[in-house]
Amino acid sequence: MNRRGVRLTLFAVMVAALAATAYTVFVFEGRARSQRLAARDFDRAAERAMVSIGDVRLAWLASVAPGQGADYWMPRAAAALDSAIADVSALRQRSHTADATNDLDAAVTSLTDLRELHALVGAQLARDERSAAARALFGEGLDGTSGVLQRVDSARQSEFGATDSEVAAVRTNEAIAVAVCGGLALLIAGLLLPSAGARSESLVADAVPTDEPGLSLRDAAPARASAPVATAAPAGAVTMAAHDAVPLPAQVAHDDANAARERKKAPEVRAAADLCTDFARLVDSQELPGLLERSARLLDASGFVVWLIDRNGTHLRASLAHGYPAQALARMPAIDRQADNATAAAFRHHDVQIVKTNGMSNGAIAVPLLAPQGCIGVIAAEVRHGREGSEMMRQIARLVAAQLSTLVAPAHAAQQQEPLRDVAAR
Repeated sequence: MNRRGVRLTLFAVMVAALAATAYTVFVFEGRARSQRLAARDFDRAAERAMVSIGDVRLAWLASVAPGQGADYWMPRAAAALDSAIADVSALRQRSHTADATNDLDAAVTSLTDLRELHALVGAQLARDERSAAARALFGEGLDGTSGVLQRVDSARQSEFGATDSEVAAVRTNEAIAVAVCGGLALLIAGLLLPSAGARSESLVADAVPTDEPGLSLRDAAPARASAPVATAAPAGAVTMAAHDAVPLPAQVAHDDANAARERKKAPEVRAAADLCTDFARLVDSQELPGLLERSARLLDASGFVVWLIDRNGTHLRASLAHGYPAQALARMPAIDRQADNATAAAFRHHDVQIVKTNGMSNGAIAVPLLAPQGCIGVIAAEVRHGREGSEMMRQIARLVAAQLSTLVAPAHAAQQQEPLRDVAAR
């Protein structure tokens, strides 16, 4: 690999492999971004459809309420029903999964059937049969719209699951492509490095003095073999055996540096072990604030928030915090699981995410809370002094998250088993 032409060819191939790696990452990231944007658009369209269905229910109920005019509310109900059918039909065109398509087809059919109910109620109100109209709306009307709402929500969940699977597949393909291209580049880089034999020949050639200007390394070897062996080494010469037996100063300094780093890390490791032990022995909830304070000190965090996924699996909501007042926790808005931030990314990818400090504000570490039923939330810690870049801090944050997940997972699982509330009734 020492010929100039061969080395230039290998270098060109290595550059091409690195360029292919960068292009692959760009393409796959674009695909993942497009899938997340499509899921976000579908979610917003689903919310619009659910609002339209809620408008239908509101207009119907107002039309039979005492003191309200049916002549005003029934036309509004008809307009809202047409809008709901149009919104659900448009949502069906956006669906990518068979389950979502089937749910939305059934929702459109149910809304179309409700037009007959609307006409029947309008005729009853025209005859001043308000009681019969109320029974029809409170019975078949509310049941029908509730079924449509459930269909739309089920379609949304199907699309979320499909998007997560597609993004995970894109990430896997991206990792494979990067590994192949990057591995090829590393292999070529290794081939371009001078071999050990070439280096040793170069060193020997430099060490052998020759008086003849044309004498090469191959000519020098027989000359050394035929030369008489000296009985005593020249002053200052060092034999190979002595070189191997005596530690080099650089090696001694390297070992001392490693030992110093181990001694420096030992207190943090011991504190993390003690914290995990105390988490495991927790029996009284009054001891939890103290453990959270110790966790913050260990992470060098000014505060952190525990975000848990809601019952619908669409948003992360602040459930527990340290370092923030209670009123601030109550005002924290929910985070969409498809949002483009570190907390949502940690939940979707089940991996640690970091936000580096910009010199003006603190950095952050987001760690997923993993439980037997899957990822149930995220711990987002605001880290000081640039510690988010420390591998030790990231691993300690994972230990804290593992301990907290054992505490919050049972309550979260019980909450998930409660029946879904009616969306329109909220």
